[in-house]
Amino acid sequence: MYFGSRVKRTVISALTALLGFGAIPIHADFGLSIVSAVPVYTASPHQLIIRGTGFGPWQPVVTVATLPALVLSYTNTVVVAEIPAAVDTVPGVYVLTLTTGPDFFLNQTQLDITLVGASGTAGGTGSQGATGPTGPAGATGLRGATGPTGTTGPQGATGAQGLAGPTGAAGLRGATGSAGATGPQGAAGAQGLAGPTGAAGLRGATGSAGATGPQGAAGATGPQGLPGLAGATGPQGLPGLAGATGATGAAGPAGTSLLQVSTVTIPRAGVLALNQTPVTLIPASPGVVNIPIRVVVQQNNAFYTTDSEQIYVAYGSIASPVSTNSIGLLWGSGYAQYLDDAAFSQVTNNDSSLLVNQPYIAFAPSSVTEQGGTGGSVTFTVWYAALTVQ
Repeated sequence: MYFGSRVKRTVISALTALLGFGAIPIHADFGLSIVSAVPVYTASPHQLIIRGTGFGPWQPVVTVATLPALVLSYTNTVVVAEIPAAVDTVPGVYVLTLTTGPDFFLNQTQLDITLVGASGTAGGTGSQGATGPTGPAGATGLRGATGPTGTTGPQGATGAQGLAGPTGAAGLRGATGSAGATGPQGAAGAQGLAGPTGAAGLRGATGSAGATGPQGAAGATGPQGLPGLAGATGPQGLPGLAGATGATGAAGPAGTSLLQVSTVTIPRAGVLALNQTPVTLIPASPGVVNIPIRVVVQQNNAFYTTDSEQIYVAYGSIASPVSTNSIGLLWGSGYAQYLDDAAFSQVTNNDSSLLVNQPYIAFAPSSVTEQGGTGGSVTFTVWYAALTVQ
């Protein structure tokens, strides 16, 4: 970073003068200040990363030695601009000017910066470092299927006897027995004297009936009457005892998830060596292309940076990376843990043969320096999908 004397002044646009307010003192200072300006010679064209406060939401105007510098991106605290070609290759101290604010209320600040020109050719790649530590174990599989149902318990005891049904209808009447024998003739009355034939006498009284003859034999038994209706069903017997619990079924296969996550933490020594020894974020899998969706970098009580303030992620190795993307390596003063992340809308546009069976790694494009903090670790978290190549 390059610091120098700082000059700040307020500029009032022609619109203010036209409206007749030129005599009213107006101060447009929104805390505008340039803290640092770092040239980045690894980018093409070469860039200038300007950090400060109060830049506001407006696109600023940036000049170096009064030469316009093309603004590539801007926020309230960071502006990235191209270094003008006329001063890019000429070492020296130049005045950096940043003007910002609404059209009628501009604000300006300046900083002296030192440009040293582009760096020489990069040295050769160092030897391959040792393999990083094994990642954490995968998530626990889903619960296995339920075991088979236990056997049925024994039959419950028989219920009590139901009440007797009503009496059936009477059977048909038996046949009439044969008539008994006729009783004997009663004795004749004495002969009356013959009297004159008189008028016919009154009919004599009927003699008493003879004794009753003996009882005839009993008739044959009539046929069986129809059965009565069935009695009501007796109450339900008590249930049998429960059968023993069946054996537990075998564990089901491990579950699979469409989106997987890998977390890797490297200590200070590993961070400082990232330009020589990469960290494996997703291990290689036979026949599989691991496609990252989002990468988060967390600096834990530490401030590490590179010339371009970038960390690269790619398939393969430092010597032969494939489908390289970048993620910021930033830090804010006073933050114990600082997060930066990148989401990829397109990770690869290559032949799958270049990506299958390849690890996904992170490495630094240039040397890593420690700017502050307490020498803490850096944690990489990657959300990704595993695609089996047919």
